[in-house]
Amino acid sequence: MKKISAILLTLLLAICCCMSIADETWTCTSCGNESATGKFCSECGAKKPDDKWICLNCGHEATGKFCSECGTARETATTRTQPTEDYTETEPSETALTEVITETEFTGMPLAVTYPVTLDIHFKHNLVMATYDVDLFLDNQFIYTLKHGTDYHATLDVPVGSHTLTFNEHGSDYVTGGTSFDVHDTTSVECSIEAKTLYVEVEKVKINGAQNGSPVVRSLVEETSLTLEIDCEKNAMFSEYDVDVYVDRNYIATIPHGKSIRQTVILQPSNYRLTFFSAEDSSVSNSVNVSVNGATTFQCEIHCKRNKIVVDHIKTIH
Repeated sequence: MKKISAILLTLLLAICCCMSIADETWTCTSCGNESATGKFCSECGAKKPDDKWICLNCGHEATGKFCSECGTARETATTRTQPTEDYTETEPSETALTEVITETEFTGMPLAVTYPVTLDIHFKHNLVMATYDVDLFLDNQFIYTLKHGTDYHATLDVPVGSHTLTFNEHGSDYVTGGTSFDVHDTTSVECSIEAKTLYVEVEKVKINGAQNGSPVVRSLVEETSLTLEIDCEKNAMFSEYDVDVYVDRNYIATIPHGKSIRQTVILQPSNYRLTFFSAEDSSVSNSVNVSVNGATTFQCEIHCKRNKIVVDHIKTIH
């Protein structure tokens, strides 16, 4: 009798385990299989997506249905506008590329009166540890990527008012540092930066404002266009993720794996950072700089790798 009871108990536990495993199903984003289990899809072999997601409201890496920093719902924080027309096949042609015209609001300040601001930045060289490059932002506008250990000198036309220089580890918004300054006339800003493991140290800040400088008067409405022609190479297997495209911190489009897009955005003449993120894992990314002084076309090919998105065959047409 005891043996029969033990056998029945074992069968009951086995059934419960099977039911528990069966309940842990997920939907594969690669092939649409709605009954996938475990870490890989049984239909196409795609890896189960990470439950982590980036809140587009505050930038925090969150889990669950709501952001723990700002309370934004996952569905709201990750909603993005997709191009409305179909994409082309892997081998795009000029006429076959889908064109979607999108007007994007950028974060620069199109004020009428600006003054020349000279930036002199000394970047200390580290022999070991924290040898990353640094992205320079004026307010929220990307300016330039400083190679590790190299100095930067430039003169920019900056609107009258208070401004912030921010230094971020290249490709990251988490390791950062900065300083602020006011512009009421021709101004020079000097500082020294040093890459640390957890932040960018900004020191020896020196700000000089001239008197009776010559302001630069510009039209309040100064717009041009940037056309992106991007071809995503198709992988036979593995790393078959879609790619999100950003200009500075503004979301533009998502490129389905193995497809191509042609998309135009309206913006102000300036230097911009074009960034590509894996739609499945935002830590897999890469970025390039593009200068827009008039109607500009940017062409490139991207290749999805496990830990990085490779960008090559870059061509800029002004």
